[in-house]
Amino acid sequence: MMAVTFPIQHRIAQHSVERRGAERPGPRTETAGLSALRYTLAYQCYATHLLAVPKHPYAAMENWGLSVFVEQKILLDPEISSFSYQMDLTMVVVHEICHQWFGDLVTPAWWEDVWLKEGFAHFFEYVGTDFLFPKWNMEKQRFLTDVLHEVMLLDGLASSHPISQEVYEATDIDRVFDWIAYKKGAALIRMLANVMGQAVFQRGLNDYLMTHMYGNAARDDLWNKFSEAMQREGKDINIKEVMDRWTLQMGYPVVTISKNESLGHAVTISQEHFVYDMDAKMRDPELANRSLPCPPVIMVAFELRVL
Repeated sequence: MMAVTFPIQHRIAQHSVERRGAERPGPRTETAGLSALRYTLAYQCYATHLLAVPKHPYAAMENWGLSVFVEQKILLDPEISSFSYQMDLTMVVVHEICHQWFGDLVTPAWWEDVWLKEGFAHFFEYVGTDFLFPKWNMEKQRFLTDVLHEVMLLDGLASSHPISQEVYEATDIDRVFDWIAYKKGAALIRMLANVMGQAVFQRGLNDYLMTHMYGNAARDDLWNKFSEAMQREGKDINIKEVMDRWTLQMGYPVVTISKNESLGHAVTISQEHFVYDMDAKMRDPELANRSLPCPPVIMVAFELRVL
């Protein structure tokens, strides 16, 4: 086994951390992906240790203050290691460090919301890696090709499932750790951040972490904090109502825009659940995506001219 120090940038300053009404002095450490988004919630351990081991059932494991990695996911020689290997290693390490907040500091209340930790860690592994190596274009380019487009292929199948799955028995746990939880979770988080605006999203997420630190939280706890953040901006939007249609239903919608011949300069806009194979039978049709249930809408087309 080997303990290593990975060259992730830290900024350390003395401060006081509020812990459920008590103050405790300690070092403030802002790590990669989170410092890039200017979060104010400090890292709660005094150190983060990264341990390389010859064998491990997973690529890495985010233990509190001690993340364990198989050697090939943390050790490299910059003189001979390939570019793709360096990129993969960086993403794995950033992913596990992000778990110190999402998973360790705040733990999902139940296995059905495992995406609350895996989706956030997967999202921030691209944000954090982009912060460390901007030339790699991780956030604006690789995220689209490696996460969004890939999970749309999976989620467009009739055999897909909602991101939040019911778990009744121990044998059900393994099946919730799939690319729907990781990649769709990350894609939905990115979508929501863009809808809310980065500043409002950051405040809501920080409130969520501060409120539930050292405890458990469910998806509704996250939605409530986001709704409160929007309300403080004068926007009365129920985030739970919006996001339940994405997390409790499988797939995603497709919007069709067609010319309405009978009305001249007009188009008809309709929406339905997108499935690659329309003849395939869904296991549970009730879980089909109806994110924006509405009848077809007719709009008069405007003529656009380029000056």
